[in-house]
Amino acid sequence: MNDLDRALEQYAFGLETLDRLNGFTPFAWNYYKERASRLHQLAVAAGFPPVSYLDVASRAMLMDIHEHPNQAKLQAIIQEGKS
Repeated sequence: MNDLDRALEQYAFGLETLDRLNGFTPFAWNYYKERASRLHQLAVAAGFPPVSYLDVASRAMLMDIHEHPNQAKLQAIIQEGKS
């Protein structure tokens, strides 16, 4: 997996996790991949280095996830992912 694919996957994963934390039923994985691709396309069109931009956006989402007020739900999601 190259850096761009990894960055797209991380961003999509962050989107899905935030949806779940906020009580939404997750959409199909392709929905999150499409949203990540849209961000990538906008970054390229604006002249930003897309991998760097996606990495920063993913890190910001990770901070939101770690600071989410529903930590019990976050732990349940983490445990779900381990099984």
